Amino acid sequence: MASVSSIVKSLVNGNKLLHEAACQGILNYAAVAEKIKERVEKESGKPVKESAIVMALRRYAETAAEKDKVHQPDMKSELIMKTGLAYLSFSKTPDFLEKLETFYRELDPGRDIFNVIQGNYETSIITNGRYVQRLKKLLEAGSISVNERELVSLSITFAKEFSYTPGIIFSITRKLYWEGINIFELITTPTELTFLFNKKDSMKAYNAIQEMMDE
Repeated sequence: MASVSSIVKSLVNGNKLLHEAACQGILNYAAVAEKIKERVEKESGKPVKESAIVMALRRYAETAAEKDKVHQPDMKSELIMKTGLAYLSFSKTPDFLEKLETFYRELDPGRDIFNVIQGNYETSIITNGRYVQRLKKLLEAGSISVNERELVSLSITFAKEFSYTPGIIFSITRKLYWEGINIFELITTPTELTFLFNKKDSMKAYNAIQEMMDE
């Protein structure tokens, strides 16, 4: 049979509210122990004292808090917002990239936004909203599966590479999740992390990320 500690760990890991409360050090151990006692006993196959569950919860919270410190990214960098973006997704065709190259040559690299994300069956493009009609005409509007307008990007630049540091993306996406902000798309480079949001969520997202940067 599983130990009380392993059962408690599994239960808390499976509940976002409990996990977050444990990380923040605000978990009411006695109340939670009473709440999950029946479940712990059922999975352990024997009677379990609430004091044993409280002890397991405390150990979990201590470990979670330490891991949470590791996940906090060094965000002493700049936050860049760009508005008026569009997200288009097209079915892949044999000549798709060739057509896209024609469009790319018309862009101003210093001023225009152009991100291409290739999947197994679709290719998504993020660019300035004013180019939507041009792209739809060039890439055959009939093959388009997603056409989102009025999007906003928020880019965080890092002084050092973050690709090899565990938990950076997790920390930021968790913050956005708890603020009720939907991430439409996420793009990374070795020193830059960019989120794409609907316009209605953009200022809330900006404030949430800025709050993390100020901590």
